[in-house]
Amino acid sequence: MVTAKTHERSVHVDAPVEVVFAHVRDPLNFMAADPQPVRIDKLALTPEGVGSTWESRWHVAGVPMHAVWTREQCVPCERIVDHTTTGMVWTYTTAPDATGTTLSLSYAISTRLAAANWILDHAFGDQSSQLDAMLAHFKAAIETSVRSGPEGDGR
Repeated sequence: MVTAKTHERSVHVDAPVEVVFAHVRDPLNFMAADPQPVRIDKLALTPEGVGSTWESRWHVAGVPMHAVWTREQCVPCERIVDHTTTGMVWTYTTAPDATGTTLSLSYAISTRLAAANWILDHAFGDQSSQLDAMLAHFKAAIETSVRSGPEGDGR
């Protein structure tokens, strides 16, 4: 496989790395964070994460799209790598920092043809704003959860 340019963004989250990792590990949270409406179907999670699969459906310029996702790596509290049948490879990394966790999210297009990667990468354009929006959603959801505590009592 040949990989096009990798697009990556990071955000600080005021939460322990275990909490951040548990949140981003759930594919439903990824889909909820996407600024475009995405439907997820046929979710089949494995206990260790690797080998989990699901399908997503969305629209690009009115054209229906479909992808099958496979979780290729799941290193607890460090890294998740998901690959789609559309050639997208999504990577999450979590790392403890002085006051919480640095969460990074990246994607790259990886197909057998370099020209196809280039065309797809340019068709999607600069996705920094999408990555920023997704990270902002993750941050808000995780920090709200931490503030509300396990019983919702504001701890």
